[in-house]
Amino acid sequence: MSSLDTRNPNHHLDDEQLLRYADGELTPREAEPVERHLAACWQCRTQLDELTQTIGNCVRYRKTIFDDCFPSPPAPWCDIRSRMAEADGTLGSSSFVSRLWSGMKQFAATPRQWAPAMAALVLAAFVINEFRDTPTVSAAVLLDRAVSAAASQPVAKQRKVRMRMGNRSITRISGQGYAPVTQADWESASALQALFVKANYSWDNPLSATSYHAWRNQLAVKEDSVTQPDNGSYVIRTVAGSGELSSASIELDAADWHAARGTLEFRSSETVELTDLGEAAPAGTAAITKTSPLTPYTPQATQAPAAGLAPATLPEAAAELRIVASLSRMGADLGEPIEISRKDGHLLVTGIGIAPQRQIQIQQELASQPGVVVQFSEPGTGAAGLADSPAVSPQAPSAEARAWQTQIANYLGGRNNFDQFSDQNLLLMDAAMSRVHALRRLAERFPAARETGLSADDRKTLSGLRATHAAALLEKLDVLDQHMTQLLTGLSIPAEAPAAVQVLSEWQAASQDIFFHARTLEKNMGILLGSAAGEATSPAQIHFLLRQLRTKLSAYETAANTAQ
Repeated sequence: MSSLDTRNPNHHLDDEQLLRYADGELTPREAEPVERHLAACWQCRTQLDELTQTIGNCVRYRKTIFDDCFPSPPAPWCDIRSRMAEADGTLGSSSFVSRLWSGMKQFAATPRQWAPAMAALVLAAFVINEFRDTPTVSAAVLLDRAVSAAASQPVAKQRKVRMRMGNRSITRISGQGYAPVTQADWESASALQALFVKANYSWDNPLSATSYHAWRNQLAVKEDSVTQPDNGSYVIRTVAGSGELSSASIELDAADWHAARGTLEFRSSETVELTDLGEAAPAGTAAITKTSPLTPYTPQATQAPAAGLAPATLPEAAAELRIVASLSRMGADLGEPIEISRKDGHLLVTGIGIAPQRQIQIQQELASQPGVVVQFSEPGTGAAGLADSPAVSPQAPSAEARAWQTQIANYLGGRNNFDQFSDQNLLLMDAAMSRVHALRRLAERFPAARETGLSADDRKTLSGLRATHAAALLEKLDVLDQHMTQLLTGLSIPAEAPAAVQVLSEWQAASQDIFFHARTLEKNMGILLGSAAGEATSPAQIHFLLRQLRTKLSAYETAANTAQ
């Protein structure tokens, strides 16, 4: 019997182990790790239940065939011992070949005696084989088929989806951003989107096998069930062990595998019902006009100053700082394409390619500030020109980088685990870099000469923004440091000795220094983890750069908190 690797969470029990465990053939020492694994693994428990059920079905089928279906023997059983003694006396002097031939002729001459038994044996073997080979319909298999079917379509079909939560309901087109028409639509969409973001569930394409599959795969603990209604579809329900969503279900049409309905049940007691309303009308088709007593809500309209409003009377730096602080409160200063400039005596806030819901949030946040004009636009043709340019083929990783990646993958237990480790840490690095860029933009927007013109309260506001970004950045770096420390320990690589770090006293210069140091760390981590090409540095050197950046950032955060 193959051994159970309890250190590998991806290992599962094979059929031999499950059969021996079900039959009680395992010793107590062998059964203990199997029971521990079954207690923690839904897949193996389900497989054991299905195996037990299959054996039971075979036993019941055999009992039905032999006890109920076949007639009683045509005559009482005779005493075979006297018949055998008589045969021995008759055939005592004949050869083995002649005795065998005589027995075969006698067997063939009485088909009524052996034909029913042979038919029963053939039928039982066929049924057992069918039970053994019939594939189990599982949620993972069905979702894989649906995702493959969607990916195989040359052009993705756009479908209308109704989203309902209590008395709130909106209808939108899957795969497209939602532009609310009325204030009620905006309020319903905002409430729904907030739930989807918390649950890490796709808002852009909520009713699809791809979105359901992505959410299900991120669950560490889950329990699936599959039912087949009479309408020729499959209903998959997944109960989550953790997360904002307690359970979700999706109904897949077996004909073309599109999602017909879905339900999301949140731990906060909200339930969202998703219903497919068919294919959306192609571009150019007249849209259905909806009448509403409410004034149409136009999220892309420019917020012009009110009539008679004088230009901003605050100093330019102070007024700009208040806009930056408002954007920071809603996280709009972390990489979104938003610019602030002065035009015709007013501060102009512009954004390119901002989602409609986000446009509404930004407008509402800045509505109370006098002399501020907000204007959004779609990406220009310049972006299309860049998209049409020939793609640059990625460079192959260097031999040193491949060697490090192989060594890390072996330590982590395989390439799949390496990819997960790489994705996790690169996402952390991306989140850290968004804070680094925010600090750099503050330094460029408010140089020392401009900062001196701010009031004491405004300078405290500016220091608070720096401290907030620095604390969030340090939190990400602490997690990265833990991961790299564990990696060095696992690979038996000693950490490099710490070196003296120069900390700049002026925060603008320190922000630039942190930016360049973080860029160096990002580049080297990308090469080591396989997202970029180049000469790889060792994990110890990555850890060294990370520790230096943390030291600089700790001093930076302390200075920012002191200035408040």
